[in-house]
Amino acid sequence: MAWIKERPRSGGKTSVVVLYELPDGTQTSATFFSGNLPDDRREAEEFKAAVNTIGAEKAMKAWGINPTKRSISSPKSTAPTVSEWLQTYIDTRTGVTKATLFDYRSYLKHDIDPKLGSIPLDLLTDEDIAGWVNWMAQRPSGKRDEDGEPMTLSGKTIANRHGFLSAALNTAVPKHIPANPALGTRIPRTERKEMCFLTHDEFDLLLNCVEERWRPMVRFLVASGCRLGELRALKPSDVDKATRRVWIGRGVKRTYDKAQPYEVGSTKTKKADRPVVVDRSIIDELDYTGEWLFTNPDGSAVVDVVWRKQVWYPAIARAQKLGLTKKPRIHDLRHTCASWMIAGGADMYSVQRHLGHESIQTTINNYTHLDARQAEAAADIIGRALRRK
Repeated sequence: MAWIKERPRSGGKTSVVVLYELPDGTQTSATFFSGNLPDDRREAEEFKAAVNTIGAEKAMKAWGINPTKRSISSPKSTAPTVSEWLQTYIDTRTGVTKATLFDYRSYLKHDIDPKLGSIPLDLLTDEDIAGWVNWMAQRPSGKRDEDGEPMTLSGKTIANRHGFLSAALNTAVPKHIPANPALGTRIPRTERKEMCFLTHDEFDLLLNCVEERWRPMVRFLVASGCRLGELRALKPSDVDKATRRVWIGRGVKRTYDKAQPYEVGSTKTKKADRPVVVDRSIIDELDYTGEWLFTNPDGSAVVDVVWRKQVWYPAIARAQKLGLTKKPRIHDLRHTCASWMIAGGADMYSVQRHLGHESIQTTINNYTHLDARQAEAAADIIGRALRRK
């Protein structure tokens, strides 16, 4: 912990002193005196804050303070701090959504500033990054598990923050740093919540518990495998009734703007723009009279938060009273679509194109365990080898 004292000097001048402890417990101080008291106070406050957030040793290096002396003895680092560079990085991004910029600012404020923000770029080390990642791994997420125990940040959440920091640091090479210290950081793995796949009977049970006017939408979600944001952006003109093709090329995204919390924009990735062929029975039961393909009774656009609360959650509750043991999210209809395709004989590339995954690796990672054919084929190969005479 560091604190500040002001000391009078000859000629009516005042110096500002920051007192603090070194890691070995030794008390020391740094004196700031330029003859301009407001500037000295500001510099001292910045140094005190750095000592309290990144530690005395790192702060001393940043300010060029010799640990064997009590005053500044070498030039202060002139490189921008991590916080300053990341703010510049955010402000100069192009081609990103309002939601993404909001997330970046949140990462900086809540996850990066408290541990790394005060460190000049030229003093940031891979050890600093590793310590920050370990700190995040211990942070409570604000959520609780099924037993009511508090949960820490997930590996995916940590990877998102680290990815943002690493991308920003890449842009500082070589102007401010010779290499990116975030490269090669190992992200801790956490237990991933198991996906929920509905059987045909389970889906039928759930569907019968959905209000009748919303059943076409639920059937469309599981048949198309589209994301809810993609569905909300569909217009009647996106459907070719003759060929049963639905063009998915837009998505509704959050903006965090109170005046306009959602906006229609591009899909999640380039490969998310795709045609999806849907069964004739589903195409024929849709209403093509509104501005949007799926609307509320008054013709207004569907809002995901409201739809979950008023339609989806009540349907789940009714289905569970009738014997449904699972608690699927709306997104689990997308997983259910994939599981039905694989069970019916579709290959992974067909599933990838249908769901609009950017990479086939995503499809493989998520759904390979559902494809029993590959495991059975491997078992047959081993079996033939064992029976060989």
